[in-house]
Amino acid sequence: VNKGTLTLALKEGAVKGYGAVIRALAAANPASEAYGTTQFAEAQVDAWLNFASLELSAHTPAPAPAGMVADALGRLEAVLATRTFLVGEALTVADAVVAQAAKRYAAASSTPNLARWAKTVAAQLEQRASAAWASAAEASAAG
Repeated sequence: VNKGTLTLALKEGAVKGYGAVIRALAAANPASEAYGTTQFAEAQVDAWLNFASLELSAHTPAPAPAGMVADALGRLEAVLATRTFLVGEALTVADAVVAQAAKRYAAASSTPNLARWAKTVAAQLEQRASAAWASAAEASAAG
């Protein structure tokens, strides 16, 4: 971290900025499908990362203005009325980032779709983390 700017050092050079670092990390492992499976899905992921950053102030400690948040959460609630995930049929980095950003604003009683989705995202992330730890343990034991 450099004066509030998130920086990721790669062999090719530094990647700076919240969205750029998230995108680089997600794209680094294409097999994970965390950044989507097509160019269109990648564009949708980018749009949701921008939504989290610009409308929910995901990258700042200060909350976004109340009116902007209410509008953003209303749009998110409407989108989630017909979807399990924000992009495609599987968890992407968009779900993880937007869920984390929305967590500080959403009241479950007024946003039931968002609450359902947030629980799904949390469970999926926990499952993936457990699987990653199990794989690392197996690799360590075999090595």
